[in-house]
Amino acid sequence: MSSEASELRCPSCGSTKIHRSRIRSFFERVMQLAGWRVSRCHNCQIRFFRRGFQSMRFQEAPRLYYRVLFVGTALGLAAAGALRFVVR
Repeated sequence: MSSEASELRCPSCGSTKIHRSRIRSFFERVMQLAGWRVSRCHNCQIRFFRRGFQSMRFQEAPRLYYRVLFVGTALGLAAAGALRFVVR
């Protein structure tokens, strides 16, 4: 496997000059907990999510965010219900 094929690229301009970006919101924190990292391209300054060599622009992220939020809420409610029976 060549080193060029293993480099992560910007989804907007295709540059390999990217770095991790700071988390700015609750939404980005939830995405981080789901395994996604926020990155920024040095060339075009776009911010995007990445996981391994997979990347996703911020415009594509809300659908995933709602899935993560729904699953997290369902797990939280299930844990609260189970704890209620354990405490009794």
